[in-house]
Amino acid sequence: GEAEETAAGPAEAKLEDLEGVGPKVAAALRAAGCETPSDLAKLTVDDLRKIEGIGKKTAEKILEAAKKVAAA
Repeated sequence: GEAEETAAGPAEAKLEDLEGVGPKVAAALRAAGCETPSDLAKLTVDDLRKIEGIGKKTAEKILEAAKKVAAA
């Protein structure tokens, strides 16, 4: 609905809304400066693997999910 929209556009999804992102992964992403799915979508699997607690499979899964959300 329109109530959720702000001046910046539709309310952005949270990191936790992405498939494969739980509280620990979201906290690790935020600690690395990644606040939103759009921020996440700009990274690479290699960038994500440098973040503690994120392995290759998780990196691939959450990156794919972030790109879907960012493109929506």
